[in-house]
Amino acid sequence: PGSIAFTVTNSGSKVNEFYVYSGEDIVGEVGNIGPGLTRTLTVDDVAAGTYETACKPGMSGDGIRAAFTVR
Repeated sequence: PGSIAFTVTNSGSKVNEFYVYSGEDIVGEVGNIGPGLTRTLTVDDVAAGTYETACKPGMSGDGIRAAFTVR
């Protein structure tokens, strides 16, 4: 629990976004990640529990969503 940071690199050809969800609630997001760019998202005060990361809504393919647990 505490702060958690994600380093996100867009290796695609379209602008993307990155989200962290707790259930249906967005607890952190970073947008306007252009092709070839890297952005860091830091989420503060993360409680123990299950979360999910997701790329821009509407995107498809492997790796678009991933679950993780904070202990």
